[in-house]
Amino acid sequence: MAMGKSLNGYQERWENNLKITETPPHMVEVVEPDQNAFEDQLQARTEKDVEVFNQVRLNIDKAQEKQMES
Repeated sequence: MAMGKSLNGYQERWENNLKITETPPHMVEVVEPDQNAFEDQLQARTEKDVEVFNQVRLNIDKAQEKQMES
């Protein structure tokens, strides 16, 4: 009998806690992915990749020139 009471008390506290922490549907904000922001980020990353690639290529060319001079 005591066990049943404690389980009922636990169940009741769990349900009360659920009621307290549950967000009402009108308070939930659905955030759609921003396609323009994604495309802008992708464009910026692509431009950065091109800059890095060009710098690496330049460094390789300089290293090859120095190697040929030696």
